[in-house]
Amino acid sequence: MSNDTIIDTQFGLNQLSGNETLLITLLTKFADEYAEAEQKIENLIAQENWEEARVYLHTLKGVSGNLGCNRLLEQARLAEHFMMSNQSTPPNLSSTLSALTATLATIDSIKTAGSIAASSNVPSSSLSDTDNAAELSQVSSGLITALENHEFIPQEQLEPWLSEVTDDIREQVREAIDELDYELAIQLLKN
Repeated sequence: MSNDTIIDTQFGLNQLSGNETLLITLLTKFADEYAEAEQKIENLIAQENWEEARVYLHTLKGVSGNLGCNRLLEQARLAEHFMMSNQSTPPNLSSTLSALTATLATIDSIKTAGSIAASSNVPSSSLSDTDNAAELSQVSSGLITALENHEFIPQEQLEPWLSEVTDDIREQVREAIDELDYELAIQLLKN
């Protein structure tokens, strides 16, 4: 995953078994749902409604992650994480709102083109280098691959994978996965 990729369309297509029409529909619904998100976030922060702002960013992060909106996912994750322990404006608020604007513009371009392939400003996805995965066990390699592809990992599948790592790493990986910080989880597993 690249955090600079606005929308990882390959990830989105993988999530939906290659159904481009469904991906465009979901992205369109996302754009409609979050068209006023910038104003909502700014209003919540101006009103010092820190908890509601954090929850809103958490939701935005989750939906972004499910659709492969990587830049927005990462910025919302950082803003939410900051707000968990601070009742103040996240230092990356401007970057978060810029990522939101870029995501909505990219979705608009996809809608206008009527096709993901025809949309010229959707960066292609690039998965992380997995050369080191060959040195890992088959199970850890499977977990890393799933994380790199942003696949949904059912709990009954995750637990056997995590049973191979030490207790302290296991909890850190679990927390990273819960926070949708897959790069951190991968880094922890490879070290």
